[in-house]
Amino acid sequence: MILTCAGVTPDEGENEIPATEQLFDPATQIWKGGIAHTDANGLLVPGSDTSGNVMAGVAYESALSASTGSTYARVEKSGSFLFVAASAVQAWVGFLVYAVDDQTVALAATTTNDVAAGYCTEVLSATLVRVRIDRAVQ
Repeated sequence: MILTCAGVTPDEGENEIPATEQLFDPATQIWKGGIAHTDANGLLVPGSDTSGNVMAGVAYESALSASTGSTYARVEKSGSFLFVAASAVQAWVGFLVYAVDDQTVALAATTTNDVAAGYCTEVLSATLVRVRIDRAVQ
């Protein structure tokens, strides 16, 4: 399920690199706390399991792009963030997880295009995991 409002926030004090601005796709909504990708055109889009996408970071703020495509959004490039998961277990810790949509991650072989989101550092429940994004961000 994709985000429809501002999502989970990063852990306080975990993010060492300031947010950076990136041009994003025309008429697109990016939600705070959501996974953000760069598409094949180099534009920021909400995270999804789409071929050609790469991890750009996590949206620092919610923003709606103008239809002209001249809008920038800030993304966090470093830190640990909470994301939704399905059937997460403690064995996920240390594994690379992949974007399903802008708020959900899964293990490899459960997504089609395996767009890396980061490494699972903690399983809080079967439906909530903490992910360190640093090494997945391009």
